[in-house]
Amino acid sequence: MSAYTNIWRIAAACMLLGACTKNTDKKGPDISDQLNRKYCNIPRAVNYNWNFPGIEDNSTCFFATDFYEGSWMFVDTVKSRDETVIRIDTLGFDLRKIAQDTTYQKMTMTGWCGNEALTINVDRFYLARTDSFDNNQGWQKICGNRDSVLVEMRKSLLDTTQLTIHIIQYLPDSVLYHSGTGIRK
Repeated sequence: MSAYTNIWRIAAACMLLGACTKNTDKKGPDISDQLNRKYCNIPRAVNYNWNFPGIEDNSTCFFATDFYEGSWMFVDTVKSRDETVIRIDTLGFDLRKIAQDTTYQKMTMTGWCGNEALTINVDRFYLARTDSFDNNQGWQKICGNRDSVLVEMRKSLLDTTQLTIHIIQYLPDSVLYHSGTGIRK
């Protein structure tokens, strides 16, 4: 090897050794006042992990089913498959939490067809849909197994006391599309 190559190796080794110095972390901002805030740690809750970091306290949790529960008036526009308005109706219905539900997501909806109940799943983003049971598509039989319905409701973005509702109803000889607003009674 030439002397020139050895000089380059020695210079590179000196630069590497000189570049290796122990890093010292700077002290960050004091966040101890934030660690006493309570937060919900149930992933299905609307306020999951709000105020984190802090103290886990699931008594602070609230769920979308809390918003939905109660009696509602549905101002319903009913259309046919070709978008022809068939009628405009007003229908009352009730949404109730299922007491045994530990997921805080299941409700029943009565009033669509007498006292027959539809099972509704509600997610933490305020989207409610009919439960799919075995067909995995959200359809439920109702009105003495005569009709099949698919319900989708969402907390209104314009008025947080209202629901936006869409229902597809399969009758024995036709399909009806229901859409409108749910207003708390």
